[in-house]
Amino acid sequence: MDVGASLTLGVYWTSGPMVGGDYIRWVGSYMKILAELDELFSPLYIVPNASEKGVGILSEGVDFDAAIISGLNHDIAYVGPDGKSSDFTVQSTSKLGFYSLLSTTPISDASTVTISVDAGAGLPNSTSRLVIDIPAGVLSADKITQLFKLTVQFIKPRWARVWDKALQAHPRQPVGNISIGWLTYFSDKSISELLPGDVKVQVLDDGLIVQAADVPPTLNDQTCVNAILRIFNALEPSGVLKKKA
Repeated sequence: MDVGASLTLGVYWTSGPMVGGDYIRWVGSYMKILAELDELFSPLYIVPNASEKGVGILSEGVDFDAAIISGLNHDIAYVGPDGKSSDFTVQSTSKLGFYSLLSTTPISDASTVTISVDAGAGLPNSTSRLVIDIPAGVLSADKITQLFKLTVQFIKPRWARVWDKALQAHPRQPVGNISIGWLTYFSDKSISELLPGDVKVQVLDDGLIVQAADVPPTLNDQTCVNAILRIFNALEPSGVLKKKA
């Protein structure tokens, strides 16, 4: 069954500084996971900026590395191996990290899934992010659950979640804390001991996924909203939700 709400999948972790070549290989590995999951993600397009048509990156004959490089922000400062500012190379680092915007269509429309990656910053304690915006009716609940599982297994983040932006503040959760979504991933498996016994939990090698309901909530689905709030109320007193990514 296709999901009737627009969802966002967000993953947050600390990766430390990366060089350009490692970033390109990392993005490429993840794109292949997406392409194998569902034909929706093949081909994928790199978006140089919001006003330009995307460039196919998984098509036959396309230079993948060159396509990813074309979509990087070339206005920020990159640093070469000698510690001096330079144009982007595969040996470059950046205090601000590397950013890519990808999509499932060359020109954005109501069915377009977008994937934004912001990773590899050289600043201390910088948080890397991967965010996927999924329009209503594009993927089934089962497929989104698979996508979430594969993503957290690949990245091994501190935490991650899938949520409906319309429910961002309903039920209200403190800004700055780890927020509970329809699906929430924690790297700390001991969190399972704090949850009510009937909450659905899937244990992975590096963490666990907490699922609030069988399908994503809507504003009219008070049962699922209450389930999210119940999970939040079980975890909040322990302080585990105050820990940053």
